[in-house]
Amino acid sequence: MKSHSLRSKKYRRLCFRDGQPAAAKNLLEEIVQSDRHDADTWYMLASVNHRLGISWWVELLEKRFRRTMPDVADRIVFLPPRDSPGFVNLLAVCDVMLDTIHFNGMNTSLEAFSVGTPIVTLPTGFQRGRHTAGMYRKMGFTECIAADRNDYVRIAVKLGTEEDYRRHAKDEILRRNEVLFEDMRVVREFERCFLETVAHSG
Repeated sequence: MKSHSLRSKKYRRLCFRDGQPAAAKNLLEEIVQSDRHDADTWYMLASVNHRLGISWWVELLEKRFRRTMPDVADRIVFLPPRDSPGFVNLLAVCDVMLDTIHFNGMNTSLEAFSVGTPIVTLPTGFQRGRHTAGMYRKMGFTECIAADRNDYVRIAVKLGTEEDYRRHAKDEILRRNEVLFEDMRVVREFERCFLETVAHSG
């Protein structure tokens, strides 16, 4: 993994969830390729999983990017995993978080929303691929929910390149995110579920 100075460079700061299917990596390539023409722009990719060592996975991605987009590969910088406080601090300075399709973030999405970081998400037909979209709908802010793959790329590039839009999304999330936390109805529903499960198991 190369070491790069973060000074005097223009960065698109992206967060991604590691260990996910190839489709997510294809989307990542499409996003970078859509914004590849500004040679002064570098891309910081940060794994959100601070519990796993991912050097082997980064090596695989670096090899893939050198094969699929060699003109941009040297401008992609991978940041090492952080501990929990460092991870949340990193989320707070990310321009955009990329939600993987097929299996969305849950705790990671809540942590990102707690600091106002916008997440691009593409809901799937199963519950595991609809977590982040559900949070957006609960907040009443759906601009970052993509309709398809092309829309996912469009939203991600817009958030990464248009500061005014990124600020708008962040402000809306911070204004609305309290509905995701301190909701006692969720606690009561878990209680009901556990009690019913115990009662039926006997």
